[in-house]
Amino acid sequence: MIQFNVRRWGGLVVVLLLVGCGGPRAYDVQVTRDASLADTSIAVDVVGAGASLTETLSQVRVSEYFAPGNRLRAGVERKTLRFVDDGEQVQVLERNDPIWDKWMDQGATHLVVMANLLGDFEDRAGSADDRRLVLPLARDRWRGREIGITVREGFLDLTTRMRGDD
Repeated sequence: MIQFNVRRWGGLVVVLLLVGCGGPRAYDVQVTRDASLADTSIAVDVVGAGASLTETLSQVRVSEYFAPGNRLRAGVERKTLRFVDDGEQVQVLERNDPIWDKWMDQGATHLVVMANLLGDFEDRAGSADDRRLVLPLARDRWRGREIGITVREGFLDLTTRMRGDD
């Protein structure tokens, strides 16, 4: 009879289950500013979020989120990519950035990306607001280890196709 030592192997079983289930993982997130916005300063926030925070960030008005002194924005673990006039057109949040460890420790299941774009926008919930993307971190949703996003005039464009969106 084969005995299974739970103390010794239990953690490995949990890890294998998460891998098999397509659990969350860190990705290289490449954000590109469209050439039409080369002389525009833009802030793009990337937040790894669990279910509750994902819901909160999906419902907040983007214009309110980027308002000076906003407590929600100040309180979340975020990575802000700043595109400045005539600066870099591409920035990458690498999957080995320490922020990913914080997000994973907090139970992140989604990536919420919001851009502070200039112009008149109607604030809408979730991905209905063109300035926000809510993306799953499940490994079975992505083909590789990179997620590509382009900041265009008026919206965020997911340039990496997810599995199942063929």
